[in-house]
Amino acid sequence: MGPPARYGCCVCKKQVKGKIKRPVSKSLMKILREKGLHIDKNSQICNPCRLDIAKQVQGRPKTTANSVTIPFCSAGKSHSKCAFCDGKINLKIIPTEARIDSFVMFGLLVPVGCKCCPKHLIGKNLNPNQAIDVTSYRKKMSSLTSQEVSDLLTKIRTRAMHNLTTYKLDFENLHDEDYMTLLGLSKENFFDITSFTTSLRNTKMRSIKNAIGILLFKLKSGLSNGILATLCGMRTRRQVAEVVKSARVAMVKDFVPLNLGFQHVSRDRIVNHHTTDISKQLFTDPISDTVVLVLDGTYIYIQKSSSYKFQRLTYSMHKNRPLVKPFIITATDGYIVDVVGPFFANGRNNDASILSHIVQTNAGNFMGFLKEHDVLVVDRGFRDSVHFLQECGFQIEMPSFLSKTSKQHSTAEANSSRLVTKIRWVVEAVNVRIKKWQYLNNVVHNSQIPYIGDFVRIVCSVINKYRPPIKTNDDDDLNLGFKMLLKSRENANALKQLCTRNHAHRFTVNSKSWKSIDAHDAVLDFPVLSEDEVRQLIFGVYQIRQANSYVREHTENGQYNIDVSEIETGLIHTRIQSRHRNSTLYNLWIKYTTSSVCGWYCQCKSGARTVGCCAHVCRVIWYLGYSRRQCNYTVRAKDQFISSIRDAGANQTDSDELSD
Repeated sequence: MGPPARYGCCVCKKQVKGKIKRPVSKSLMKILREKGLHIDKNSQICNPCRLDIAKQVQGRPKTTANSVTIPFCSAGKSHSKCAFCDGKINLKIIPTEARIDSFVMFGLLVPVGCKCCPKHLIGKNLNPNQAIDVTSYRKKMSSLTSQEVSDLLTKIRTRAMHNLTTYKLDFENLHDEDYMTLLGLSKENFFDITSFTTSLRNTKMRSIKNAIGILLFKLKSGLSNGILATLCGMRTRRQVAEVVKSARVAMVKDFVPLNLGFQHVSRDRIVNHHTTDISKQLFTDPISDTVVLVLDGTYIYIQKSSSYKFQRLTYSMHKNRPLVKPFIITATDGYIVDVVGPFFANGRNNDASILSHIVQTNAGNFMGFLKEHDVLVVDRGFRDSVHFLQECGFQIEMPSFLSKTSKQHSTAEANSSRLVTKIRWVVEAVNVRIKKWQYLNNVVHNSQIPYIGDFVRIVCSVINKYRPPIKTNDDDDLNLGFKMLLKSRENANALKQLCTRNHAHRFTVNSKSWKSIDAHDAVLDFPVLSEDEVRQLIFGVYQIRQANSYVREHTENGQYNIDVSEIETGLIHTRIQSRHRNSTLYNLWIKYTTSSVCGWYCQCKSGARTVGCCAHVCRVIWYLGYSRRQCNYTVRAKDQFISSIRDAGANQTDSDELSD
């Protein structure tokens, strides 16, 4: 036999041995001819070249005369693994709605029949919290037939028409900042709420998320059902009312008991996590398990009823309008322990009688939660129930009363009241948080009165779950509490005694013992203080906030006048206008050295206290020690409107002065 035949490869032109030669198929012939090679039926190709061309062809989308290539990634057609994450456990066929979601949200085409993990689905829709990495897919181009393109466009159009006609405001697919604007919650917090409402179901009219979103949006904005129907794409306001009702019932059943009420939190957790160090320092033993609660009632205004009996029961002589009163019980850090009520607002339902009723009936397991010697911090409105509560074993902390024969609290009374207000302010801050939900800040329609309690509890539960504490423990709280206790034991104000002994309180501005000067360039020996030092001196921030407004009122033409005593060194006297009455001026005195402020006394009701000072004294200390060295005061833009309004009584005696 002769030598074996050798053939040349039509691509690389090399001689091909018999073992690796391959004939050129018709499909391969077509590809090679597209490359400009002369191929006939007798041509041969080597195996390496054939595999190389096959790899080049593999990345091409398969096209037909009736197909279209589009620049979108496509998931594989495998049914044995997840189309999104390659998982292989509990796979489910991807519904049509989820396939459309995948294309709309991520630009990923999913063929019919593909499967995915359950975590990627919420009902029939794609879970928006499970992101899909489109860059990980190898097929960057997709080939669709004309029928597939038509079906895809039809489904997208149907989805768009559904959104336009059914939900104009869809709480399932808002931007993150829109959730905060409309609901006061982040997107994660909103989705977390919907996960708790297990008793609520999806319906043709609304989904679970839209039902909860409409309820919270109504509470946050205070809009009527008619406006909500327009915004949410519903036909009538009755549909909105049904959605709000379903969401309210579900949240009261599933969400509220987990975040509000004496049953949802243990006594130890209140003591260890929601009782501030300064409240323990002022009223209890810091290492004891005593609970300190702050109590107060708030107001929800309602429409005037056509029922005369209901009118009488809900009319408040204090506010001169109809209202109901939810009763708020909070811890000292602002955590809302429980909400009881609402109650009527007539004279028989004042704060004292409401608290007595709660104790007697053990409303919300109030008596079961508290123990003997627990501390209840209240305001003066609870004076009629103090004796009864003390008989029940509670320690009651309440500001002192001013007797009818006195014009000013004694030093001891003013000091004890300051200890109470240092803790009690948190319940007022809680009421402000509640009223930021405009539905509870507006006048509630009479038809919604039976549900006011539910709405207040829902709002308080959301606040407890997702809002930070109003007051947090500082490293200096224990030291601050110790200083306040030490100051509170002073039963006399030394500067008050000095002024009374020397009859300094009778001196007027024109007296020879005083010299009126511009404080901006005078009293140069007054100690220089930082804002933090001023805060530590007065034990708070409220007076500092008031000082700014007081200084602006007493600053005219760039001058701030005070009176300085020429008899005694280091003694300042000034008068300040009351912010409530034109006819009332308060005289005050401040004793100082070049390094510190030694004492103060003001003629206002609380001006004799030594635990901090009143706002009148604070404004002088704040201005001389801190503010005048930091900035210059000018008339603010919002104060300029005063000059544009005429005063018809400018040349007449004020009504306050006539009455005096």
